[in-house]
Parts: sequence; structure tokens; C-alpha cells
Amino acid sequence: MSNREIPQFKWPALETERLILRKFTYDDLNDISEYASNPEITKYVQWEAHRSKTETLEFLNIVVEMYIKHRPAPWGIELKEEKKIIGTIGFTKIFPEEFSCEVGYTLSQNYWNRGLMTEALKKILEYGFDVMDLNSIIAHCIVENEQSAKVLLKSGMNYVKTVKGNLMVKGNMVDVKLFSLSKKEFKLLKY
Repeated sequence: MSNREIPQFKWPALETERLILRKFTYDDLNDISEYASNPEITKYVQWEAHRSKTETLEFLNIVVEMYIKHRPAPWGIELKEEKKIIGTIGFTKIFPEEFSCEVGYTLSQNYWNRGLMTEALKKILEYGFDVMDLNSIIAHCIVENEQSAKVLLKSGMNYVKTVKGNLMVKGNMVDVKLFSLSKKEFKLLKY
């Protein structure tokens, strides 16, 4: 049995060519509300589109509390050229026995098909393996969410299997595709 433990979550600012991944602040309320209120964004996720800025504020309150408690919480994805939050990415679940985490993300529809989420996910994978020293990182997406599956594959994650009726989304049990990447596999990737 190893004495190793997953380190506390700290959310340092992470930088890529076009993005800064950073903690949310209350100054991000309008940016988050802008994309989180779009039903197209929430089509394949468990949460509903925000109907008001009050709902966005409630989301921010939860995230800030998670930061304080060092629990899994998202980074905000800031587009450098616009100095604007355009999405979220982060570890959504911890599996301490396996020394593994699950990753999830959301991106404003205005920024789809530009490779931004792949860029962000590669940085998170790098952080998870090189800084947190995880053994593996997993992800899932609803079968119909082909764009998300493409992001996961482009980032180097491997398709594992499809699981029938595995996730409740807006009152319906849906099928999901599972993806995984081990530390050993990550070391072989050439980003």
C-alpha cells in the first residue's frame, strides 16, 4: 500500500499559446452567464442552461467554496486576445485509490471548432500527470456528443468503451463513451 496521496487542489494559472486557465473570480460573472445561458452548450451535460445571472452567481459561489475547501473545481478558460472567460475545464471527480481523476469541460459556442478546448485539455493533462503525479485521467461524453469525443481523441486520450444507460441527463438515462489516458501513455505523446 502506497503512502502517496493526491495533492490538494490549488488551481495555479496555466498558460497555453492562446489561453490562460485560472481560478474564477466574481468579475467573471457576465462572461460565464453569457455562455452558460445558451441551451446549445448544455445539450449534452447534466446541468441546465442558466436562466438568470442569479443562477450564474450561485454557480460562482459553489466554485469559490470548492476552491476554499481544496475540492475538485473548474479553472476558467480565458482567451488571451479578448481577456474574456469563454469556458471551464477541470477535474470533476477524484478516485484516490487509483490515484486518478476525471476531467470535464464546457466551451462557449462562439469559440467552437478553433482547437481551443483541445489546447486547454492538453494543458490540464500535462498538469495532472506532471504536477499532481496522477496514474491516469479519465473522461466521458454522451454518445451523441461527437465534438467532445473528437476533443478527447485529439488530446491523446484513448477510447475505452461505450456504456449503455450510464448517466442521467435531464431526466433521461443516456449512453456514454469512456476515455482514459495513463501516465505511461501520456509520456509517449508528442504534443
